Amino acid sequence: TGIFAENSELTMSYTNIGEENYSKASTSMGIGIKDSKLTVGEKVTINISGDKSQGIYGDGVVYQDTSAADSLEINMSGLGNTGIYLKNQNTDLNLKDKSITLGNSFDTVNYSVGAYINGTGKISLETGNITIGTSQTDGNAFGVYVKSGTGTNNGNLTLGNIQISENSSIGVYGENVKDISTGNIKTGKIGVYQINSGTAGSLNTGVINVNGNVDGAVGLYTSDNGIIDVSISGLEVSGKNQTTGVYVKKGGFTTTGNMNITGMNQSYGIFVQGTTGHNTVNFNNKDISVNLQNDSIGVYLSDASVTNGMVKNITVGNSTNSSVMQSVGLHAENVS
Repeated sequence: TGIFAENSELTMSYTNIGEENYSKASTSMGIGIKDSKLTVGEKVTINISGDKSQGIYGDGVVYQDTSAADSLEINMSGLGNTGIYLKNQNTDLNLKDKSITLGNSFDTVNYSVGAYINGTGKISLETGNITIGTSQTDGNAFGVYVKSGTGTNNGNLTLGNIQISENSSIGVYGENVKDISTGNIKTGKIGVYQINSGTAGSLNTGVINVNGNVDGAVGLYTSDNGIIDVSISGLEVSGKNQTTGVYVKKGGFTTTGNMNITGMNQSYGIFVQGTTGHNTVNFNNKDISVNLQNDSIGVYLSDASVTNGMVKNITVGNSTNSSVMQSVGLHAENVS
């Protein structure tokens, strides 16, 4: 471990935690902190080459960022590492970092995670680019996993580009997160999964590319716990059975770029269910293609106001199992 503090106050600026601070062995920490206050200022860099390690590990941390710009940088070249791991985060958190760069996952248990934060306080995370892996493998990984407090403590995520070279990886998972804004996302299994339990929220992304070609692939998913209006710059999803391109359970949807969704059996291409005041579906006359196999639904729109064209290229297979799903090319209910 480079630095560890418990029941203390730790302030860091112009600090480089590198190989000289600790052994290169597996399972190490750049900064470990428990039941303490951590203040991060200008130019804090963590470089770790071991496996199954954490850049910052915190348990019950009061975190303060005093930098003029996002200056925390984490580089971990080993396998199965976590850039930022904070649990029991029960006070409000506003964390910023410049970039997180990690190696591939170690195995199916010790996988790489850019940032993991879990607590009952309001979690606000602002990151630059997150890059995980140097070559495409069959492992698991998370770009960002955040579980914030409920209600008024719903969190906010402002993220740069996310690129993960693992076939079963998830770009962003946000639970009790009101607003998410990201750059481009390239991942293996799930682009974005968002649950909002507060007032009306939003999801704004660059181009989402899900390319692992696995079962259960999802471009983006938003739950019906709270309203989420979605806007993306384009979408490319390639999956197998039970693939979903877009799933917006309560809110509107807009794309400003082309979309291509390919899946196999029991899949959804585009599912959008609007609600009063949050029901606009804007395809912007873009080139949108949905190609699915048996027992699948190409496009499902409910309680929606559609503008600027409709999806014109929809292919689904046969209905083979009445107890599961019936194949439908386009379902439109209460749509204008």
